[in-house]
Amino acid sequence: MKKLFVMALAVATLASCSKVETINPGNQLKIGFDNAFVDNSTKALITTQNISKFMVYGTQNGAVIFDGNTVSKTNGSWEYEGVRYWHRNSNYKFAAIAPAPHGLANMTFTEHMPATATYTLADSNIDGQSDLLYSGLVEKSVGADFPSGAAATVAFTFNHMLSKVSFDFQNNYNTGTNSYSILVKDLKIAAKANATINFATSQWTNHTGDLDLFFPINNGIKIEETRDGFSHESLIIPAPENTYTITGEAEIYYNNNKINTITFDQPIDIELKAGYNYKILCQISQEENQRILFSATVNNWGNGDGDNDGVEEDNDNYPLVHTPGDNI
Repeated sequence: MKKLFVMALAVATLASCSKVETINPGNQLKIGFDNAFVDNSTKALITTQNISKFMVYGTQNGAVIFDGNTVSKTNGSWEYEGVRYWHRNSNYKFAAIAPAPHGLANMTFTEHMPATATYTLADSNIDGQSDLLYSGLVEKSVGADFPSGAAATVAFTFNHMLSKVSFDFQNNYNTGTNSYSILVKDLKIAAKANATINFATSQWTNHTGDLDLFFPINNGIKIEETRDGFSHESLIIPAPENTYTITGEAEIYYNNNKINTITFDQPIDIELKAGYNYKILCQISQEENQRILFSATVNNWGNGDGDNDGVEEDNDNYPLVHTPGDNI
């Protein structure tokens, strides 16, 4: 079955742009921004409902009129400083990046539109991470008449540039009248800290630096029943080797007494793709030498392909054998 995963961060070089200041031409119509739509079919960090700022890039007949200007939502409308106006017989191009500021470095441009950039996933605590979104080229042409109504605004559709990973744990100890519970602790996933993003293709290259992403479960997450969902999600940069390592501990309790501790350090061979959400199922069982099994379910996080209901599964199980001597 096809596996959908590709992730990366972007390294780019800053390109200088010639700037054109537009003076209020009197009775001309302001260039407005509206309907900032975030394309996601599952829960996302930045959504259409909570997006509040983005940075816009734009040209008029090839000359720069927006160069990373911040557009902010104020009282339900999108506003920016230094108002620009539509001109007759002009062709316009626009692109946008969210959030603002976006934290990108070394940006390169193609025809003054963002091409590549360096991104750093600097915070190892997932609660401190920032989403990264991009809206591709929006083109508008103005003839002899000024646009009116919806045509006078630029509507962006943002796509997520990172991947999202979450966990679901399955307690396979409880059979019959047995009363086992499992406490999962110190959960983390090894990833890459830096990479270069190609905005047009959503592809990541030039991965550098290692980063352990810690899931803030503090005293652990206790799995009493057969299967408990784990709500914390981590943003991650897809890396070319397609191998990510999950580490942590699983303490086994019987009638509230700890009887065993399993330490796991498991590579997961998956291909991450920008804009997709990956739920990794961890099955903890006393069968087959207490192997911990992993599989992955993939949801389209919303990447503009129109397949918002599509789910692809990686049906491979990744057995993780506990530390020798831990048999019950």
